[in-house]
Amino acid sequence: MRQSDGTPYEVAADFNMYTASLSKKVKVNWGPVSQIEIYNDFGYMQKKEKEFTDSFQNVTGILVTAGQVYTYIDYAAGYNHSWLGGNFVDDFSIGNPDAKWEARFNINIGYYF
Repeated sequence: MRQSDGTPYEVAADFNMYTASLSKKVKVNWGPVSQIEIYNDFGYMQKKEKEFTDSFQNVTGILVTAGQVYTYIDYAAGYNHSWLGGNFVDDFSIGNPDAKWEARFNINIGYYF
């Protein structure tokens, strides 16, 4: 187990990381909205220590493009995932075998110039 400088949480020193993503872009003509993209991103952290509990994250959402404004609206869920409401100190290290899936609804609006 290793705690990185500058971060308040522990991270397993040896693990495999797997990700899978799927998305579909659709051109639209809804006033300023020119495109939407429906997506799902999945991540799995397989920890090598057999006493550690693995971590998961799944994010399902939509990206709305209107000129230079991009709006992400998504639902993120995680198991032993610090950023989604778990135990911020050791979810990415030892984890908790009794953890529950936790989730959050997110809206992010950005203007790119």
